[in-house]
Amino acid sequence: MAKIIKLLVLVIPFMFSCTQKTKVIPKKDMVSMLAKIHIVEASIKASDATRDYFKKDTIDLYGKTIESFGYTKRQFDSSLAYYSKDPKVLDDIYDKVINKLSVLDAKLAEENSIKSDSLIKSDTLTNLWNQKQDWELPADGIMNSIDFSIPTIGLGTYTISADICVFPNDQSVNGLIEAFFFIDEKTPKLNRLHSKSSLFIKDGKVHNYSVVLEQKNSLVTLIKGSLFKHSDIKKDFKKHATITNIKVYFKPSGKKLNQLKRRYDD
Repeated sequence: MAKIIKLLVLVIPFMFSCTQKTKVIPKKDMVSMLAKIHIVEASIKASDATRDYFKKDTIDLYGKTIESFGYTKRQFDSSLAYYSKDPKVLDDIYDKVINKLSVLDAKLAEENSIKSDSLIKSDTLTNLWNQKQDWELPADGIMNSIDFSIPTIGLGTYTISADICVFPNDQSVNGLIEAFFFIDEKTPKLNRLHSKSSLFIKDGKVHNYSVVLEQKNSLVTLIKGSLFKHSDIKKDFKKHATITNIKVYFKPSGKKLNQLKRRYDD
């Protein structure tokens, strides 16, 4: 019975009474939809910064998830109300949802393990940086922020570092390295787990700057960011800096994530 209560808590934000008769959605499709809804919810709640976004837009996201299966929210609500009349049937649906999530979690963990093992076979870490290694500003762009997008390879810690020399005549304001995790290209800004380096020192000397991000969500696909983020609002200014020895290193966590499954254990 506890399982049923938890399932109802998940869908209660967008349930409403339906007086119009609608076709009952097959149990197989209900299982798939509920599993996907759990994944959407987990991805939104992956960061504390999602609270405001979660409150405002979660109902809409659930609706779009349901519609992706070819059904409406009204059909979903009506079908859930129908299956709720028989606790054993609803409990069976819930068990299938948990099994589906467990299989997905195990598959993701296995894929992450394979990727991680391939990196730690040698004594030296693999540099994941996928762009040119040396940059000179303004030669490589007067206001170039050197944006990057790097595929993640598993659960663990990612460290982005570079040797950066910013000259006294550099006209940027509050320059620093910025990085964040991305689940996909549609990830809302409020759902980004950010990390920033200390502000660049404009003394014409080389300093090492770095940021560290810990990936705990198997759904994350990318690390995105900028090697020279700034807060200028002026259109006409010039950067004067050199950026070398750029590295993106990955350290596996060594822990199997079962976040989705643990959330619904009795």
